[in-house]
Amino acid sequence: MVLITSEQIKAQQLLRHKQVPKNAVTDLAEWASKRSVAAAATMQRHRVSFFQLGKSLKFGLHGIFGTLATIATAWALIDETETSVLVAVYLGSLTAVYASFLLGQVPPASHVAPGIVAPHIDAFKAAIALIFYVGIRCMEPYFPSELLYLSAVVAAWWPFVPKAIDWANGNTYLLVLPRFFAVTFDMINVSVTGSSIQRHDLLAVQMFLLVFSFLYSLSFRVQHKAMPLIIYVVTTLGGACLGVFIVMPEVFRVLG
Repeated sequence: MVLITSEQIKAQQLLRHKQVPKNAVTDLAEWASKRSVAAAATMQRHRVSFFQLGKSLKFGLHGIFGTLATIATAWALIDETETSVLVAVYLGSLTAVYASFLLGQVPPASHVAPGIVAPHIDAFKAAIALIFYVGIRCMEPYFPSELLYLSAVVAAWWPFVPKAIDWANGNTYLLVLPRFFAVTFDMINVSVTGSSIQRHDLLAVQMFLLVFSFLYSLSFRVQHKAMPLIIYVVTTLGGACLGVFIVMPEVFRVLG
């Protein structure tokens, strides 16, 4: 059973044209679980696939965009020319734009461990927003003015401000707040000191987002109860590595 609180259900916009049971959290959890199964079934029925790997991994237009973006980002990390970076940013942003139209197909949330509920829709929204943020940061040389660039950075940062915080959910401390503080630090650093995380590291963040978003999408199709927890742990550890090797050195450099 998927465990989800009434506040999270509201936050995840599960009230779209539906009647929510008025009982306790258990009934809400069952309803959310049924919605997840229905969303997955709808996704499988209506998606257009161009090719397929195995029985459950089908690549539609979004899958193709994501694959091309991942290849382009990997090449940009190696090549680091202006052309390769522009292609990686363009394909990454295109993948994020297309993904924003598929959020209705994402299962609302999963109870991955005691005290930890992974709100998948919020996580995918954050990944989309972070790809846009990375794209704007990488495109700094192409902005006509510093003011316009800083305005775009602040606008891209805004989606990371938590609108409602569930202090009882371990996910808040493992992912939501660390992500907010990391992006906020970079935004302030860019706006105040003009110094920032280097473009190569920003592309590494985009590569992380593309790969782990794919893994999460894959976990929804693999019928194994441990899969969401495995992907969640790997994603959390990956995010921690980004913080340790990309964000923290910049923090120490600024403070030092």
